[in-house]
Amino acid sequence: MSTGLNMEVKRMPEARLSMGVGNRLRLECSAEDRRKAVGCLGVNSVKGGAFTYPMDEIVVLALMSYFGDDLKIDDRCKAWFNQSQERSKHLIELANLDDAEIPLSYAGIMKPYQRVGVRFATTAKRCIIGDDRGLGKSLEALASADIVGGRNNLIIAPGYLKYNWEREIKKWTQYKSALAEGARATRTNIIRNRKAEYLIVNYEMIRESPQVGGYPELLKEKWDCIIADEAHRFKSKDSKWTMGAKKLQSPYLFMLTGNPIANRPDEVWQLLNLIDPKKFTSYWAFVNYYCNVVDTFFGKEIVGVNKDRLAQLQFTLQPYLIRRMKADVAPWLPKKIKKNIELKLEGPQKTFYTTAEKKMRLELENGGIEIIDTVVTLNTRLQQALMNPCILGGPDDSVVERATLELIKDIFEGDKKVIVGTWFVAAAEHFSEVLDKAKIRHWVITGKVTGKRRDDIVQAFKNCEEPCVLVGGISAMGEGLDIDECDHIIYMDRSWVPKDNEQFEDRIHRMTSTRPKNYYYMIVQDTIAQDKAEVLQEKTEMIEEVLSMRAVAEKLLKRTQSRA
Repeated sequence: MSTGLNMEVKRMPEARLSMGVGNRLRLECSAEDRRKAVGCLGVNSVKGGAFTYPMDEIVVLALMSYFGDDLKIDDRCKAWFNQSQERSKHLIELANLDDAEIPLSYAGIMKPYQRVGVRFATTAKRCIIGDDRGLGKSLEALASADIVGGRNNLIIAPGYLKYNWEREIKKWTQYKSALAEGARATRTNIIRNRKAEYLIVNYEMIRESPQVGGYPELLKEKWDCIIADEAHRFKSKDSKWTMGAKKLQSPYLFMLTGNPIANRPDEVWQLLNLIDPKKFTSYWAFVNYYCNVVDTFFGKEIVGVNKDRLAQLQFTLQPYLIRRMKADVAPWLPKKIKKNIELKLEGPQKTFYTTAEKKMRLELENGGIEIIDTVVTLNTRLQQALMNPCILGGPDDSVVERATLELIKDIFEGDKKVIVGTWFVAAAEHFSEVLDKAKIRHWVITGKVTGKRRDDIVQAFKNCEEPCVLVGGISAMGEGLDIDECDHIIYMDRSWVPKDNEQFEDRIHRMTSTRPKNYYYMIVQDTIAQDKAEVLQEKTEMIEEVLSMRAVAEKLLKRTQSRA
C-alpha cells in the first residue's frame, strides 16, 4: 500500500505503539516495518527487540500515517498524545485573544495587532514572532520582555543590527543597553560588568568555543528573557551558534523573523526545537511527514512541502508562531509598483555572452544539468556576463549598467534617493565605479561591509539631502533595515530565492510608508535574466534554490537547442 511516508511494503496485520522505559515511544512491528520506520523517523534506539522513539507528536503522526488502522496505540500513549494536542489548542486560544494588558508607556504607541502579538508572546513564553517585515516586531518583543519582568535580558542580532537595537531600546523603553563590541577583553568586560537591562551581542558570540569567537559566559548565565533577531539564522541545526543557542538559559525566548520558512518546512524545525526541545525531538520525523523527499544521486533531497499536510503543519506551528501580513493589518499602506525594464544585448557584450551561453549549452547537454555544482557555476557565469563581462575578464561593456544609470538620472528628476540591488559583490563594486565617473554621490553595502561602518552608511544615506544612491547586495541588505526615506529600488539582477528579493523590497516598504514604492527589474531578452524572471514568477510554492537554478538551466538548454 502507498503511505504518507512514500513507502510501499508488506506488513504484519498490526503494529503496536506504547509508552516504554523512560517515557519513550515503543514500536513493536515486523522487522521490515521497523527498518522502514527507522529510515523515515531517524532518531531511535533498540530496546528488547522493539524500536523506541522520543515523545514527539510528529513521530506519532508519522506512524499513524504509515500504519493506518493497523497501528494499535495503548491507553497511556493515547492519553499523552491527546493531552499534548489539547495543550496546543489551549495555547492557540489564549494567544488569539484580542488584546493584552499593556503598560501605559506602550499603550499609546502600539497598534492593535501589536498588542495581540504581545499577548501571544507573553502567553507562549517561548515563540516565533514571524510578522511581515516592517510591522514592528522589535517593539512587540521589547514590550513583552518588560511585561514578564525582564531586567536581565539578552538580545542576539546580526552584527550590523546591534546598533539598530541600541536605538530601539532608547526609543521605546526606559531601560539601558550595553553593546558588546571591540576586542575580546573589552567585550568580556562589558559582559561581566554591565549595568544595563539589555545586553546586545552578535550571533558569533553565542558559540560555545572561544577559539571560534564564542563567549561561554553567555551560555552559563540565567537570563530573564532572550530576544533573537533574524532568527531564521538558526535554521541550520548543525551551525555553531545554533548549538550554542541550545545551551542558553531563559524561561522566555522571543525569536523574530519575517521569514520563518524561507524555502521549506524543514527550516522551521530547528526553531521549534529551540522553543521546546522535549517536544520537537526528531528532525527526520518532521521532514518526512511535512516535506516531499526524493532519492537522488547525492542522497535524499527535500523538494518541497507535502500539500496534503498543510493544515496539520499550520496546527503544529500555531502555538509557537504568530504571523501577520501587511495586507491584513495595514491595508492603508501604499501598494508596490513593479515594472520590468526590457533590454537587448548588443555590441561586445552580446558576442561575449553568446559565446558563454553556447559553452554552457554543451556542458548541460553532456549531463551537467544533473550535477548541482555544474548548474550553479554555469548559471553564475552567465549572470555575471550580463552584469558586465569585465567581471569575467571580458570587455567593459554592459547594457544593464547603462540602463540602470539612465534610470537613476530619470528618477533624480523627481526624487533624490535610489537603491540599486545586485546579487554579486563584483557587480556592486564595478557599478560604484560607474557612479564615480558620473559624479553621483553613493555608498556601497555588501557582505564585506559590517558592524558600525554598515550602520553609518545607512544613516548617511537616509539623512542625505542631495541626490544619492545606495548600492546594496541583496543578501547583505535583506535583513533588519528601515529605509522608508527611499521610494525606488532598481534590481540589476535578483536572488534565486523569492523570499530574498521580497526581504530586499521591504527595506523601503515600512509601516510608516505613505508614498508609493517603485521597483524596477532589469530583464535582458533571450538571456538567463529572462529565464530566471519566468521561473521566479512560476515558483509560487516553497522552493529550493537549486531547483530554481535547474529550471532556468532547462529553459536555457531548450532555447539554445532551438537556435542551433
